[in-house]
Amino acid sequence: MIPRLHAITPEGLSAARILNIASSIVDTVDVLHLRQKKWTAAQMWELLTDGEKRGIPAQKWIINDRTDIAHSLKALGSQLTYSSLPTGVIRSAYPNQLIGVSIHHPDEAVQHEEAGAHYLLYGHVFETQSKLGVPARGIDGLRDCKKRLRHAPIIAIGGIEPAHVPSLFAAGAYGVAVMSSIWLVSNPLDAALRYQESIQSVLIQQCSTSPLHI
Repeated sequence: MIPRLHAITPEGLSAARILNIASSIVDTVDVLHLRQKKWTAAQMWELLTDGEKRGIPAQKWIINDRTDIAHSLKALGSQLTYSSLPTGVIRSAYPNQLIGVSIHHPDEAVQHEEAGAHYLLYGHVFETQSKLGVPARGIDGLRDCKKRLRHAPIIAIGGIEPAHVPSLFAAGAYGVAVMSSIWLVSNPLDAALRYQESIQSVLIQQCSTSPLHI
C-alpha cells in the first residue's frame, strides 16, 4: 500500500538530529524521506545503517534521488525529481522499489503515471518557507492533476497543516507530505500524531459515507 503520511527531512539537519526525530516518529508516520541533497552516498548509507541499530527499519525510508542507495539498503523506495533518470528507466532497473516522482503540473502527472510511477508528489499546494517568493499552486492545481490521472495516487506537499487534510482529500489527495511542521518543531511526535489523527478521521468519514457502507 502507498504510504499516506510522508515525513520529509528538510535540508541542513544533522544526522544525529534526523535519527533522534526519526526514532520518535517512526511508528506514527507511514514513511520517512531522506532528502539531503548535499550529502554523499556514504553519509546516507551510514545514517540508514545507524538507524537500523536504533530500531528504524530500512523499509521505513524513501531516499531522494538515490535509487542505488535505496536498493543497496533494501529501503522502501526512492523519490525522483526533474533531474533524475527517466521514470521508466528506474522502474525497469529497480522493479521491487516504490517509485515516487515530484510533479508541479497536470501534464507532468500524466507523463510520469504513464511511465510507471507508483505515486506522485504534488506541490507546493500552500505557501511555505522553503519556497519563498514562489506562488503556491493551490488546491485547484491538485484537483486538476487528479482529474487527468487514471490510478496513480497524489501526495500533497507544501505548507500543509493538519487542518488542511479534509480539503486536500476532498480535492483528490491520497496523502500528505510534511517537512518543517514535523522536523523543525519542539515536539515532532505530537505534530506527527496530529497529522495522522486528521488523516484517519477523514478516512473514517469517507468510509461512513461510501455507497457500499452498511
